[in-house]
Amino acid sequence: MENSPNASEPRPTPPGDSQQGLSRSLGPGMAVSMVVGAVIGSGIFLKPGQIAADGGSFLLIISAWVIGGIVCFLGGLCVAELALMMPRAGGLYVYLQAAYGKLTSFLYGWNLFFFVEPASNGALAIAFVGALASTMEGETSHQTVWDIPAIVANSTDTMTVTIAQARLGDGVSARPVTVPAGISINGHVSEDSRVKLRVTNSTGKTIDPASTTIHIKIMERWSPLGTTAMAALLVMMVAGINFFGVVWGGRFQAATTIIKAGFVGLLALLPFVMVLFTEQSIHLANYSASLVAPDASVATRFAIVMLAIMWAYSGWHFVTPVAEEIRNPRRDIPLALLGGIGILTVLYVGANLAFHGVLSMEEMKDAGETVSQTMMGKLLEPYGWGKIGGALVSAVIMCSTLGALNGGLLITPRVTLAMGRSGTFFRSFAYIHPKYRTPAVAIFAQMTMAFVLLAGSLCLVTFTERFREQSIFTLLTNYTVFCYGPFLMLTIAAVIVLRRKKPDHERPFRAPLYPWVPVIFLVFYGWFMYMILQQMLLESMVSILLILLGIPVFLLVRSLNARGG
Repeated sequence: MENSPNASEPRPTPPGDSQQGLSRSLGPGMAVSMVVGAVIGSGIFLKPGQIAADGGSFLLIISAWVIGGIVCFLGGLCVAELALMMPRAGGLYVYLQAAYGKLTSFLYGWNLFFFVEPASNGALAIAFVGALASTMEGETSHQTVWDIPAIVANSTDTMTVTIAQARLGDGVSARPVTVPAGISINGHVSEDSRVKLRVTNSTGKTIDPASTTIHIKIMERWSPLGTTAMAALLVMMVAGINFFGVVWGGRFQAATTIIKAGFVGLLALLPFVMVLFTEQSIHLANYSASLVAPDASVATRFAIVMLAIMWAYSGWHFVTPVAEEIRNPRRDIPLALLGGIGILTVLYVGANLAFHGVLSMEEMKDAGETVSQTMMGKLLEPYGWGKIGGALVSAVIMCSTLGALNGGLLITPRVTLAMGRSGTFFRSFAYIHPKYRTPAVAIFAQMTMAFVLLAGSLCLVTFTERFREQSIFTLLTNYTVFCYGPFLMLTIAAVIVLRRKKPDHERPFRAPLYPWVPVIFLVFYGWFMYMILQQMLLESMVSILLILLGIPVFLLVRSLNARGG
């Protein structure tokens, strides 16, 4: 689109902007925490149950987690080359502009600013509030005593109990309050006022139904309106932290990253450490067991599993938008990208080895979004610490989602800043606060967009029939699955484009084994995007439409900036 050979290069801050640049305050520890902290959010805690149901085979599932980490590592090698060629604020936006021109980079920034990151931030805030609500369920709305039937020794049975007086539905869950030793129960509430319970007897003897009762606790969570209001307040608080300085945001990110990465490591190690004290922690048979094979082929099941796993890995490149604020980018950007992805892969694979070692595939499936709580409860219940373990997991999920939310509000405004600098978006977004040296307008705008999407999602789930059965969290995350893919593929392809377009440009870091590293990534991700298109056709079409809507906006903003300039 541009005639000048350098027209696609992002320009320095225009004269109308703050004359001070961004503060180079981030060291290697904070840089690594950007990657690890931005990625570990809700995925590793909320997705394993769904993955077990979709995959059905431990070998398939653990292979997918390993392959996902390898693919992200290959992408990290490519992005490290681009980041050190152009160590400026903006990340992928800058690289896309250099390789393809302003329109492509604008469409990425437009998509990220208006839809993707606000939806992600809103979803993380909703997940935080949900975890907070689960830790505050001190009062019971209803409680019933269930006289269980006989449970044969060393067996598992699925049972139901009707609780007519409870208002069941969205936001309501069932949990056993008193459980005999040696009995594990997973339960959920169905729409027909029945609590469905999966009961496992590992005591070695048949339970006498005449002498055993289980108290079932029915809990009603906060209303969608209250949850949304709490989520909006949380977004405002985290935006304020980042407004008052990148160091504050960086320190907050580092602190939450240490806590949640440490806990994921604890989840991975605890069952294997407890083998020293009890034979009930790890069951090796779980690693060879599988659910009844579904109709789908192995390739289809693998692709469906990868959809959830790549969501859990998403954000692995999120250190690049703050490249301009890293003290030693040549050293710290490759360290953050490659070291961070390596840490994530080890943590994710280790946690899944632990989950599947403690819980059977059926238990994983039945646990749904509470696999980590279920595992901790099963490990610690014999010692009387089951409730403490569940509460600890909920607290860590809060910390995890809070850290990921902070990462989004720390990183994405730097992309908007780069758009304002280059003139593809309103120049006011390039404003840097003279005292705090942060992109103040961009942070405020990102916070506002999160409010808009939270409110819009609340209206959809409240007033429309189509979305009434979905949670606000699910609605917000559905869109984000497809949106990154095309631009991530274009970014990795930019390594090839720029090696041809600018062969003499200084490259402090070069992706090894060129061109195989970018080619392997592109082949895998191309297949992955094709599978998403098949599995989520409606969401994918909506994503493409919203991306293309950015074209007339680009032309309008360029015209307005030209008149103003």
